[in-house]
Amino acid sequence: MSNREFRQSFPAAELSLERATENVPDDGRFHLIVNGVVVKSFRFEKAAQTEYQALRKAYLHEHPIKPSKVDISDVIREDHNRMSNKQLIWGPEDFERLERMTKPRRRR
Repeated sequence: MSNREFRQSFPAAELSLERATENVPDDGRFHLIVNGVVVKSFRFEKAAQTEYQALRKAYLHEHPIKPSKVDISDVIREDHNRMSNKQLIWGPEDFERLERMTKPRRRR
C-alpha cells in the first residue's frame, strides 16, 4: 500500500501520531506512539486525532507551560537602541515630516 505519509508529534510528551513513516508499518492505519512504542492503531484519522488530543491535553494538564519572565531592562535597552538607530538614519526633516503627518488636523 502506498499511503500518504503523516506525522504529528508533541515532543515534550514523546507522543506522536503517524501513518506510513519509517516508525510504523505502511498499512494505511494511523498509529499512536508513546515513548517510542505503538500503543494503539486507528483506521480513521478522526478517531486517531481524538485520542492524540486527549493524551496531549492530559500531559499539558499535568505539566502546565509557565510563561517566561521578561526582564524590563532588556525591553528598555532594546527600545533605546531602536530609537538611537532611527536617529542615526533620520535627519531633522524626517522627524518634522513625521510630526506633521501624525499631528491631529483641525476640522473646518
